[in-house]
Amino acid sequence: TLAKPPRAARSSSSKRETPGEARPATYSAPTSAFLILLQLAIMYAYTASKKTGETWVSGRAVEAVLHLPQYSREPMAGLLVQLPLLCHLLSSATLWVERCGWCLAFMPFSRARLAALVLFGGLHFGMNLALRVGNFQLFAMSAWLVVTPPSVLNSIQVWLLPWAWMRHRAPTKFAEAHRRPPLVRVIGWVLTIMALLLMTAGMAEACAQSGQKHCSLAKYVDPGRGIRGLLAELGLIQRWNMFAPDAPTRTLRVSIVGIVALHGRSCTLESNRYWEVCRVAPLWGQDGFPIVHVPVEEVSSWGSLQPPARTKVDFATNRWRKLMENKNNSKAVGAYICQQWRIHRSPREKLLGIWFTRARSTPPQTEEVYKSDFKYWCHAETKDLMMSLPLPSWVTSEKPKYK
Repeated sequence: TLAKPPRAARSSSSKRETPGEARPATYSAPTSAFLILLQLAIMYAYTASKKTGETWVSGRAVEAVLHLPQYSREPMAGLLVQLPLLCHLLSSATLWVERCGWCLAFMPFSRARLAALVLFGGLHFGMNLALRVGNFQLFAMSAWLVVTPPSVLNSIQVWLLPWAWMRHRAPTKFAEAHRRPPLVRVIGWVLTIMALLLMTAGMAEACAQSGQKHCSLAKYVDPGRGIRGLLAELGLIQRWNMFAPDAPTRTLRVSIVGIVALHGRSCTLESNRYWEVCRVAPLWGQDGFPIVHVPVEEVSSWGSLQPPARTKVDFATNRWRKLMENKNNSKAVGAYICQQWRIHRSPREKLLGIWFTRARSTPPQTEEVYKSDFKYWCHAETKDLMMSLPLPSWVTSEKPKYK
């Protein structure tokens, strides 16, 4: 028979740390983790305070957004709009999570922090499945990983690294092996304090900009022109007001038409019925962004323009949607198209200018209203021609803007 091990050996082996055991009480998260949580809390508290419109109060916000092709992602959006009650619950849950959910992340309990991770991870994962709003959802989900409890991280480590030498490695040894020198710790504290001051200034600027209605301290915390200029230079002025104060309820798609003078054609104001001589070319592609490699047909003239047909995709990416939604920013697209046309097209096809229109409807109605947005001339001598082109009959009589 085998002899029993000595009592001392049995006691020491019984004290061996088991896989997935929590870190000792001496371990503390870095201050940078607190700053990340503070930034997240500011972001969600700010956006929740802004959502005071009728669609959020009535619980119609999620359903309204899912009906808009420029935001919705199929097939999930199409499935959700068939369940109005679920959309109502999701609207209310979004408000409550953004208002109060971040408080769980500051509680000294593993289950509370895990609940915060699940709530906000589910919020952004669901939005990413049903909405096309860029990479923000992925960035937000990665930021919330900072609240993952150590016990969960240890369990994941055991599952991913099954080798015995990693399973039985004491967490304290890892921490001791990575202690920073005193100078590095001092520099870290200085940077942390600077980051905290900048974050406080950003929070004060956001409060002052929100006004007394949304932030009761607005008139007391205005950081002043100097601090506001510093925040602007560092890119720290943020407006987390997407879908606020109201969720959008109208569809949007754009159309861009180029006015072209072919070689030998007299597309000038001196020509008789010049708008029937000037040829046109569609410059907004099927994939949702501007194009210049399109044929200019002889029979396609300004006088025969018809309402623009729907494209496969309204906007290729979230950035194109945000650019074209803003009328002031979208004017830069005119200069871009004129430049690309000169580079890629023959001199026999001269692009005189560009006409931007917007088509909108309010679901569940499908009839669109077309409005002239603005006209852009590619050459100074074609300004008068562009301004004098008559609007087609299917466009509303609203006076267009010019650039």
